[in-house]
Amino acid sequence: MTFEEAVEALLFPRPGNPGPDSSMERLPPTTPDRLTPAGMEGPALATCHAEFLDDPDHAYLVTVERVPRVRLPLSNPVLAAETHDGVRALLTDVAIANHVEVTLDAEATPATRAAVTAYRAAFEAWATSPDRDHPPSWPGETLMHLPVTVTDDLGTSYRMSSGHGGGDGAEWRAHHKFLPRPPAAARLLTIHLPAGATTFPLPGAP
Repeated sequence: MTFEEAVEALLFPRPGNPGPDSSMERLPPTTPDRLTPAGMEGPALATCHAEFLDDPDHAYLVTVERVPRVRLPLSNPVLAAETHDGVRALLTDVAIANHVEVTLDAEATPATRAAVTAYRAAFEAWATSPDRDHPPSWPGETLMHLPVTVTDDLGTSYRMSSGHGGGDGAEWRAHHKFLPRPPAAARLLTIHLPAGATTFPLPGAP
């Protein structure tokens, strides 16, 4: 069993799939618990001993940290870009958790609503086709191709680590995730988009 399989079995059990037989015991802390972030109940860090019956040669020591998701102040969406087909992409949310999470969405217009209608029709046709290959692309996947970068006032090097576009009820939404988390000493975070840059104060900044 790989580390990834062990963590997935513990944290993400699937309905109808009981997963491997396992036992887990929370261990007492060997050092004082990390301070609990404001608004969060209980300690931020826990260490557990885990065993799986189908992996008798190993035991697992799992450390789990609860990280609050902090949304940076953005009172109104900011223009991110205008695509070649006239879609106005908007910066709608920036949050700090394990990543820097940047969310784009499309301004609601007759054209974007028509694109959602066309996507749903294409998906229904794909779902009933006897020869299904790849499903149609979400409209939001087009926003994943927009150049988005992140910088801070310390010169930290951020890289895009993952992302996805689309989803039920969020057909035009695009999520970009960047690593690392901003260092504690950083005070300003800037999101660079084709239409310009937007700078946010980070939590703890004076």
